[in-house]
Amino acid sequence: MGKLMDILTLEHIVPSLKANTQVEAFEEMAAILADDLNMDPGNIVKALNDRESAHSTALEKTGVAIPHARIK
Repeated sequence: MGKLMDILTLEHIVPSLKANTQVEAFEEMAAILADDLNMDPGNIVKALNDRESAHSTALEKTGVAIPHARIK
């Protein structure tokens, strides 16, 4: 896995997801990242769900979240 700046590119920033739920958002984001990171999208979704269960990545009262997870 590379450094954050290698992963966080303009192509990976999605300001207008089509998703209506958190699960759909994670699936949509995983689909975008999976090919570039050579990973199974299901593993990405699981990692995001696990991280979100441990602690929300939402910024309070902004409607903005920065979902992230450590994927092994």
